[in-house]
Amino acid sequence: GTELKCIGVFSSKPLFNGSRFSFEAYCLRGPAFDNPSVLKPFLKRVLEEFSASNTGSVRIAPYWESSEAERVLAELAQVGFQPCVPQRRCTETGRIDITRSEGELLASLSQKTRKHIRNTQNLGVEILPVTDLTQAMKGFNCLREMRRKRGLPPLSQREFEATFHHVLKNRDLGILYNAQVNGAYLGSIWLFRNSRVALPAGYALNHEA
Repeated sequence: GTELKCIGVFSSKPLFNGSRFSFEAYCLRGPAFDNPSVLKPFLKRVLEEFSASNTGSVRIAPYWESSEAERVLAELAQVGFQPCVPQRRCTETGRIDITRSEGELLASLSQKTRKHIRNTQNLGVEILPVTDLTQAMKGFNCLREMRRKRGLPPLSQREFEATFHHVLKNRDLGILYNAQVNGAYLGSIWLFRNSRVALPAGYALNHEA
């Protein structure tokens, strides 16, 4: 089969520039990759895809180690990407070292977070990896409803199913988890990852649970 070397999921939103209307494509977390050499051809193909549509700009948020910074920035510049000056408050992110023991991880969290974790354990909440499309669609349906209520553009079920089958199901460059208690679905989170870091790509909550 085909070996996946880079993965990124893009969304789009309306972009207004004076009297001109177009779309901005953005990848909030990623692309994820192991070898920086795959980033340039991957992004060139992405730009080719979006150039065929009414897309005015493409925004990405890849992760790399500090030792790779110079090389990755050069690769991005060759494709046409430049560092973005935030026009608004950016989403705050952080990195958690999961090579530590469970006790060390818990000790590094705030008292409030530790309390929430203990409560979920006492309630019997289970976090399970998903390999079945029927279970995966629970997260998609919750996310689609949440976006509908917020007036956001609808999600493509075809694209979600393709992402699940090619990326999340095999748990190689991505993974999807469902949370449940006593068989009742609570929510989902899906991540993309390489050999060094896992990037959250989306989550959904069942507000009726």
